[in-house]
Amino acid sequence: MAWDQHTAALWGVAVAGVCVIALLLQFLSGNETGFMSNWFIPDGITLATTFDGYWSGRLPAEEIQGGLVLNYLYVLARWSGALGFAVTNIVLLWIATAALRQVGTLSFALLAFPYFLLAVALPSKDLVMLVFSVAFVRLAAAGRAPMMVALGLGAYFFRDGGAVILLVATGLCVVVRHWRRSAPYLVALMFVSVFAVNIVAERLFGDLFIYARALQVQQDAASAGIADAPGLLQTALRIFGNATNLAFRPAIMDADGGLALTGIVYLISGVGLLYALAIAAIQLIRSTDASEIAAALLLYASLAVVAINPFVQPRYLLPAAAITLAIHVRTRAFVQPAAMWLGCACITLLGILAYVLSPIGLPADAAVNVWSPHELQ
Repeated sequence: MAWDQHTAALWGVAVAGVCVIALLLQFLSGNETGFMSNWFIPDGITLATTFDGYWSGRLPAEEIQGGLVLNYLYVLARWSGALGFAVTNIVLLWIATAALRQVGTLSFALLAFPYFLLAVALPSKDLVMLVFSVAFVRLAAAGRAPMMVALGLGAYFFRDGGAVILLVATGLCVVVRHWRRSAPYLVALMFVSVFAVNIVAERLFGDLFIYARALQVQQDAASAGIADAPGLLQTALRIFGNATNLAFRPAIMDADGGLALTGIVYLISGVGLLYALAIAAIQLIRSTDASEIAAALLLYASLAVVAINPFVQPRYLLPAAAITLAIHVRTRAFVQPAAMWLGCACITLLGILAYVLSPIGLPADAAVNVWSPHELQ
């Protein structure tokens, strides 16, 4: 145990170092430096400019109604600028790491999912959901079903889709707690249900703002031809896309011929997602550890729920994937980690090659985003 604590502390120092270096480069460089561009997560830029517009009076409250609670979470930035976003996110990471410390080493997982570290500079729903997901796993391991439901309802005020994920995972965990061997069968049934729901999804959810918004985004993006596929195939492609797009379809070059840092971060996090999905599948069948099972169920609930969403959004899987990996680092059960990482890296290379050779191809080079935190008023 002493060795584990020492190792966890070393990983924590490494994460802190990477985070500080990234923040310094982000704030000093704007959004482009030398051969590398796109230092900020696009959703973070959108949230930061929206909150800034609200605080300065340029945007009325009704235009950010769905984000008011998130706005007040980051209210420190109203007086301290972008630094307030970073301070709030560092506190969120500390809370998540401390809460998971007894069962997992989240600091290691953050290096395997550098998306979270790049997101620290600006407001991030994914960092908020990381905290909610850690709390969910701890409550699920303790069998606190009413608190899990309350947690899921609370998540709605930060990310509506995240709330659905937590509530679906709550149902899975309640059943599995009373019938352990049901886990793989429940997950299989859940994905069968996803195919069934998607057949009538537009009739069921067409009037819901969440679904209509995602459908509009899908029509605008029309990524990788998924929108044109027939019903059941489209669902299968959504599941596959959410699981693999970050790794298999990276956009690591920008339009000016430089490197897009966000694309590199997505690629690394995508390989970590493949690893977490593989580990979670094994844990659902073989593990008896309550925390491992809860994290695995949460990860596959995330994949199932986003597959109902018309738009591919693999970022929704990253909080549960990071927690799955964090717990696995402590136990190292069932697999040889080095061999598994090598396998995921090889699968990623083969996946990228398959897209290059296919009519779909890789995404276009990323546009150079010139936004800078100095633009915040």
